[in-house]
Amino acid sequence: MLLAVGIHPALALVLFSCLLLAAAAPLALGWARVIPADDPDESPPAPKPAVFLLVLVSLSYLAKLPGFPAERLQTWFLGYFPPPWALWISLAGQGFLILFPAFAAIYAVVRTGTLSQSLLWGGLLVALLWFVSPFLLANMLGAGTS
Repeated sequence: MLLAVGIHPALALVLFSCLLLAAAAPLALGWARVIPADDPDESPPAPKPAVFLLVLVSLSYLAKLPGFPAERLQTWFLGYFPPPWALWISLAGQGFLILFPAFAAIYAVVRTGTLSQSLLWGGLLVALLWFVSPFLLANMLGAGTS
């Protein structure tokens, strides 16, 4: 069982940093393909659903970056909604942010296009980031070692 095994904090930091950079690379390449070129005959425009999914995967990536103010957003929700609603809205938002990369990867497999490789690899790596980062962050802080 991999999650029960603690790893060295320095190794967790290296793995987390590599995963962050690996997830950012396909997203950056995808955004580079979306930006129009100087020569209009160079490449066709990207399809709108693929660009929308790229936006969602990028938002999911940004939400998982260290330093993202998740607690501040949750307290903001508490100020505008009743506490049970705020909790459920926050939980649903986090669930959608976890599922968006998977939907983008499935879309990239089914519909090939100019952004298919970026959506596929970006979606898979951002989903992996969501699932592995709690384990790596706990090990970086020393909670996983005994």
